[in-house]
This record gives sequence, C-alpha cells and structure tokens, in this order.
Amino acid sequence: MQGNKVQFLNCECGLLYMLNGERGSAHAIHCPACGRTPRIERLNQSSSPNFKQHSTSIWRGFVVSGALSIATIISLVIVLPRILSQQVQPPTVSASSQPAPEPSSNHSPISLPNGTNLIPPQGLQGRASLTVNNGTPHDAVVKLVDSASGKTIRFVYIQAERDLTIKNIPPCNCILKFSTGTDWDRQTGKFLQNPSFSQFTEPVSFEEISTETGVEWRNYRASLHPVVSGNARTTQISETSF
Repeated sequence: MQGNKVQFLNCECGLLYMLNGERGSAHAIHCPACGRTPRIERLNQSSSPNFKQHSTSIWRGFVVSGALSIATIISLVIVLPRILSQQVQPPTVSASSQPAPEPSSNHSPISLPNGTNLIPPQGLQGRASLTVNNGTPHDAVVKLVDSASGKTIRFVYIQAERDLTIKNIPPCNCILKFSTGTDWDRQTGKFLQNPSFSQFTEPVSFEEISTETGVEWRNYRASLHPVVSGNARTTQISETSF
C-alpha cells in the first residue's frame, strides 16, 4: 500500500500539527495560538504503520511529559505548605538567652539601730566627742575622715530624727561627711533609695592641749539639717567623693 505523504508541523509555542500533503502547502499554515509558521518535519512516503508508530511515539512523549508535569505540580503542592509552615514558626529562645529576672524590691526598707558602727572605731584613746543631730526625715551615716592621712576613724549610723554622740575621738583635724537616704544596703554600704552625699566645708579640729592643771579638749555639736543659728556650712559631693 502506497503510503501518504505526511508533514508534521512543530510550532515554536509547543503545538504539533499533522498535515496531509494533499491539503496544500505547509508554508501557508499559521499557528492559531501564536500566529507563527510552524517548522516542517517531513515523513516522505511514510506507510500507514510507520505513521501510526511515529504518531504513537509522539503521543507517548506528550503523555510522559504531561505526567511528569502533573507529578511536579503535585510535589510542589505537597512541599510548599511544609516550607511555608517552617518559615512562619516563631524562633525558639534558649534558657540561657532569656533575660534574668529583676530583683524584687517588695521589701521593707532596712534601718539599722541608732549608733551602729559600720567599721570598727579607730583611735579610742582620745577624749573629745562629737554630737550629731539628724533632724532630717531620712536615716543618715556619718564619717569622720582624718584630713592628713585620709583614714576613716569613725563611720556610724544615725536614724532619722535622732541624735548620736561619738566619743573618744583622738587628736586629729577631721572632715565630717554624711549621707542620708532610705533602705540601707550592707553589701554596697549605701542607701538604695533617695541617697544624697554632703560634707562640712570646714574641718573639725579635735586637739588636746596640755596645761598645768591637766589636759584640755573641745567637744563639738553638728546638725545635719539647716538651723537658724548654725555657723557651719555644708556642700553636696559625689558618691565617689564620699
């Protein structure tokens, strides 16, 4: 059986056309999808069995390609939600990177007994004394610092609205420093709430003078709050200077 002259037209857009030679020239064919002229793949004198075999191989190619495309689409549909779900998961925070809880301040302010020595008293062989009146609404700590050596010879605690007499002060020219506030902290040695730091501008001279009748010395009195008849001035200082 004489085979038919068959032309296969393969367009660049992907469509495949079959043209019988009796129907005219393939050059007059235009793809209805893109309007371009398809390429011609000639099978001259092809027998019907060969034509069927070639057509079958072509359709198998289309079926395999279509199956692969469908499988790819199904894979994307399955995998894509997993990727999206992984992207929107909130970051995990390890226990070591979590901020440490702030210390609780819900405790009663600490106030030491009036007259508590915050350091061991130095030079107890002296005769002079200093009476300190804390007329402020806050507790206070008072320092006597030897101006010559810079050594603290007294460091005592005075409660609010209380007096304290510091006795047995040795001969020295001392600077009187004090700090007022609330809630004393033993570890840091300062008030945790409303701390302030001051010192008297003029040093206090605790001298002992020997006379024919014995030894003479002077006792002093200081107020940490302003008084009308007071003659001593104070100035604010930094915490490091205290």
